[in-house]
Amino acid sequence: MECDGEGNLRPDAWEDDAVKRLRVVATSLTLIVVVAFVARAGFAVSQARKIPDAALAHVPFENETGSIAQAIATGQGYSNPFARNTGPTAWLTPVYPWLVVVAFKIFGVFTVRAFYFLVFLNIVFSSAACVPLFAVGKRIAGVGVGAGAAWLWAIYPNAVMTPFEWIWDTSLAALLSALAVTVPIAALVLIGLLLLLILKLLPLRRAAARPT
Repeated sequence: MECDGEGNLRPDAWEDDAVKRLRVVATSLTLIVVVAFVARAGFAVSQARKIPDAALAHVPFENETGSIAQAIATGQGYSNPFARNTGPTAWLTPVYPWLVVVAFKIFGVFTVRAFYFLVFLNIVFSSAACVPLFAVGKRIAGVGVGAGAAWLWAIYPNAVMTPFEWIWDTSLAALLSALAVTVPIAALVLIGLLLLLILKLLPLRRAAARPT
């Protein structure tokens, strides 16, 4: 830090230090994820207080995901996406319906506890999407862009509301989509490093192969 002639910190030095501290806080991935989780959990709690438990135990599951999960949990197999006996189905990919089945097996079919468990999972998935978004932005254009992308997702209203409002694979799909972008970028970086290493080693090998 810069000081004046009397040994006191200059005002611009204080300002620079404050800006640096603010930048560190604003680009903290831990803070971003915590804010994302708190925003989603806070919205869920505020909404749950307004809706009767009897409604939360049934209405959120009155869709294809809930119907398929009910069919599996009651021994009918992967079938009946429309809450009636329509037989085996390929209407949805199986990952999220099976998560709903797990909730039904632990907490009971169409119960408020199963609903809260799935909302919690949705919140975790949605909040965790900040991590690959941060990583991709940082890799492409620096930590500022990575933090900006993660902050936008953390406070994006639709992303905040969806984990509670829809028992569907939306939050999980957001996380997996972000990871699908992150992994290829990391793979390309690794391939680039391997190629660079090979190019560095080739001249050494040729030099070692020359007769002395």
